[in-house]
Amino acid sequence: MINLKERPYKIVSDSHNQFLQQPNEYREPAVTDPEFYDCAYYASMDLRYLNGIHPGRFRAIERILPMLKDRKILDVGCGGGGITNLYTRVSQDVLGVDFSPVAVMFARTRYPHLNMETLTVFKLAKRFRPNEFDVVTANDVIEHVHEHEDFIENCKRILRPGGLLMIGTDLDDTPATRHRAVKLFRDCLLPFGWNGLRFIMLRILEAPRDKLRDYHKNHVRTLSRPDLMRLLERHGFKTEKVLTYNFTRGIVRDFVLDLIRWVTRLELRDHQLVICRKL
Repeated sequence: MINLKERPYKIVSDSHNQFLQQPNEYREPAVTDPEFYDCAYYASMDLRYLNGIHPGRFRAIERILPMLKDRKILDVGCGGGGITNLYTRVSQDVLGVDFSPVAVMFARTRYPHLNMETLTVFKLAKRFRPNEFDVVTANDVIEHVHEHEDFIENCKRILRPGGLLMIGTDLDDTPATRHRAVKLFRDCLLPFGWNGLRFIMLRILEAPRDKLRDYHKNHVRTLSRPDLMRLLERHGFKTEKVLTYNFTRGIVRDFVLDLIRWVTRLELRDHQLVICRKL
């Protein structure tokens, strides 16, 4: 019998089993590994969505919900299921997939009415028939993978001609990301609003957890808007609409940033939602 007190084994898991591993064999999962994201991560994000700490994304998606009415929808990288659940307002045929079995387990527990499946984006074309879906969505996914070309191609193959691909991601290569002073100015405005205050308080509470694993440094390859436009165009998509928004909204901050944005024509928002159509 193994004496766990004598040898500090750690319990790790794959999608089906738990097993013991010796310390010299154990490594912290990389940000591209399914094991990197655990229940603490999905519970934290669900808490933020439910309490309106990040209303920017939900408001952006709500603006395009009429385009998804009664469509067959695949939500890629569905995470804890919060956004997938939003799509069920306009369609009864919604499937969420995520490469993390923990995410699927959490979503099935939190939203038992949703259809969920463990699947990586790079196996979409093998799992589903060509032209099977009317809409494919991917929110906060593409910046977590290196292979952007394969990502878009897999989404394209399972979309019907004329189908919609929705990509939500960070806005890279803007004044807010290039210049430290602009980022500092944005951050200084964050406390002037209830959502910003709640976000700051939540990050303070999460600080001890971040010392063990920082979930907020997991973007491996971000895209500017021109880069994303060119990527989609290369794979036969035509962009129909681009929405930009601040992930964490604040009345004062949004007003000031939008005023400066209107006067200078500089992009100061931090997220984008691109809706394109397969030609």
